[in-house]
Amino acid sequence: MKLELKHIAPYLPYGLKYQWCSWGEKNTTEVDTLGTIKHLVGSPIGVNDCMTLDRCKPILRPLSDLTRDILEDAGFACYIDYLTYEFAGLVELYGREYVVNDIPYGHMVYLLSNLYDIFGLIDAGLAIDINTLQDEKQTP
Repeated sequence: MKLELKHIAPYLPYGLKYQWCSWGEKNTTEVDTLGTIKHLVGSPIGVNDCMTLDRCKPILRPLSDLTRDILEDAGFACYIDYLTYEFAGLVELYGREYVVNDIPYGHMVYLLSNLYDIFGLIDAGLAIDINTLQDEKQTP
């Protein structure tokens, strides 16, 4: 799987952040710059740097962060089991695209606006789990 614009475009209205590596530090896991991804494709950073999709990773929340309380507060009580317990099994059985296409519009907007990883980018190594990033910042 390769990170494509179709994976990040739905998040753009919601202030998606990303991590990128400069040319000399391409293999590093450290955060070089955090910013909005609206300037991602072909935006010059410096004389020798340019952010491109192959050098950037969006920062997202894993679906495992969804809890019963969060979904009830959002008004999605009827979809709690679907989005928490059943989602992973359905993705394995039918494929992620099929399951994502079955999520009602209002639920999809909620997941996107709260930056949940509906495309499986974290598991594919194409995105960063926001929880890990916060842990790294707290570590002295």
